[in-house]
Amino acid sequence: MGLHRPGVSVSTVPADAPEADSTPAWESTTVVIVEVSAGNATGTGWTCGPPAVGDFLGGHLAPLVEGMSALDVPAVHEAMCRSVRNAGRPGIAACAISALDIALWDLKARLLELPLVRLLGACRERVPV
Repeated sequence: MGLHRPGVSVSTVPADAPEADSTPAWESTTVVIVEVSAGNATGTGWTCGPPAVGDFLGGHLAPLVEGMSALDVPAVHEAMCRSVRNAGRPGIAACAISALDIALWDLKARLLELPLVRLLGACRERVPV
């Protein structure tokens, strides 16, 4: 089952108040969402990063994965990693690969009609909350 060209959207979401960790404070977060389909199912993935992540996803990775097998996520992941050899793996490329990888696993679980935790495997049956 071949992948359709992924769709990408980018949204900047303002924070209610300045947020910070050990880095300088920020007042908004940019979220990149990718949707990839095969058959009658769609998987969704996301990452945070600059809008350039969405541009890289749509311009570089989306055409690369179109037509690849929706059930062979490791092969698609390997193709994405190989394709960024000259662009550099860290940073924008890593964020883009991560978002699409999440969408691919979500799609595979939906195609197989399995909960994602069953597809990937769980180390515990219960987690105390």
